[in-house]
Amino acid sequence: MEVSEEVFRPRLIDTTEYVKARLDQIAELLEVVSSNAGGDESTSAPRTLFQRLPRHMRRRAMSHNVKRLPRLFRPISVNLNKKKKMPSRIWRRRASRLIRRSMVENSKPRWLPTHIWHAKRFHMEAIWGFKLAVKCCQKTFRPNYRSSLSSSIITDRSYLTCLQFTLIKNTSISFISNLLSKFCRKKCSPTFNNLFALSGNFETSLLLFKPGDDFNEFIGPCRFSWFLPNKLNLWIHPSIELDFLKEISLLNEIKIISPSKYCNNTEENLEASVELNVLKNKISRFQLIGPKSLIYLNCVFKLVLDKELDNLDCSGYRLGFPFFNFSPLIGEPIEL
Repeated sequence: MEVSEEVFRPRLIDTTEYVKARLDQIAELLEVVSSNAGGDESTSAPRTLFQRLPRHMRRRAMSHNVKRLPRLFRPISVNLNKKKKMPSRIWRRRASRLIRRSMVENSKPRWLPTHIWHAKRFHMEAIWGFKLAVKCCQKTFRPNYRSSLSSSIITDRSYLTCLQFTLIKNTSISFISNLLSKFCRKKCSPTFNNLFALSGNFETSLLLFKPGDDFNEFIGPCRFSWFLPNKLNLWIHPSIELDFLKEISLLNEIKIISPSKYCNNTEENLEASVELNVLKNKISRFQLIGPKSLIYLNCVFKLVLDKELDNLDCSGYRLGFPFFNFSPLIGEPIEL
C-alpha cells in the first residue's frame, strides 16, 4: 500500500502577501464585474451605468426616470446622480448678498448704499474708486429741476471722504484751527477760524491750498464743521484725498491713526496733540436741495432730548455726528 505524501498546510496566512500575489486575478475580476453590473469600483471602463446594461434591458429616458431601470440597479443610479442643485440666480444676487460683497475692503470699485436703486435707473461708471450714477435712463431732468425749486430732491454724496480731527491733551480749538489755516488763503475763501463754523451749528465750505508764501498750488474744495468740544470733521473729494493727506503727514503736530496705510507714526509726532482718523466708506452722506427740505426732515427724524439720551444710555452720541447740518444762508443745499 502506497503512502501519499503529506501536503504542508500553514496554520496562519499573511493577508498582505496573499493579496499581493493575486493582484492580477482581482483586477480581472473587478473588470468583469464592473463591465456587467456597473458597480462603484473605480475602473478604466469609459461606459456609464446605462451603457453597461444589456441592450434588451435598456429603456428610453432612464436618466430622467429611475423607475425605468431594473430594480437591481436603481440604488446605484441614485448614488451616481446625486448632485447639489445650484441656487437660482435671483437668490444668488439678492440685495443683501450684493451689498455684503461690495463692502469688502479689497473690492473695487466700491458701491454706495444706494447703488442697487441707482443701478436700475441710471448708467453706472467706475469713478474715483466708486460705482457712481452718471446718466439717468429716463427723462427726469425737468421734473428734478421743478422739484428743486418747489419741493425737495435728495442725492447720495457718500463717496466723499470724512477726516475727523480729535483734540487730545486739553488742546484748545484755536491750536488746530490756526494749524489748518495754513492750507487756506484768506483772499479766496473763509478759514478754519470762521465765526459761523466755530459755533458748531453750521457747516462751512472753503478752498485748500498747499502751504506756502504764494499759495500757487491748489488742492481742492472741502467742507468742515466743528463738533464741540474737541472734534473737527472735514469732508473732501476722493480725487484730492491723497494730496491732502500727504501734506498732513508732514505736520508733526498731527498723528494719523487709521487706516494703517496713512499712518505717520514717527518719533517726532509720538506726542502729537491732534489725532486724525480717515473715516472713508464708514459714514453715509446725503444732500437735500429744495425749499421743503427741512419740512421733510422734520417728518422723517425725531429729535431726542438729553434726558431721553440718559435714560437710553446713549450719552456718548452727543459728541458724535449730528443728524444733519445746514448752511447759514437760506436756500443752500442741506447736507444730511
